[in-house]
Amino acid sequence: MRGRRIGSYMDQRVIDSATSGGSLVLLLLSLTVLPMLLQGMEGYAYLLAIIVFILAMSVAGWKITGQSA
Repeated sequence: MRGRRIGSYMDQRVIDSATSGGSLVLLLLSLTVLPMLLQGMEGYAYLLAIIVFILAMSVAGWKITGQSA
């Protein structure tokens, strides 16, 4: 069974994988950079990194759903 296509050139599985990978990279970068920038408030830095990750995944899913509908 083949994946759904967005337009006539992108496979849905490729887009899902790319957005997931990009969001994971964003999370890892946020987890390393934000605690350095917010010294003394590391707890808030980790919380902010998780919030940014959740927002990135949500926006990506919303955009993908809008394109494939």
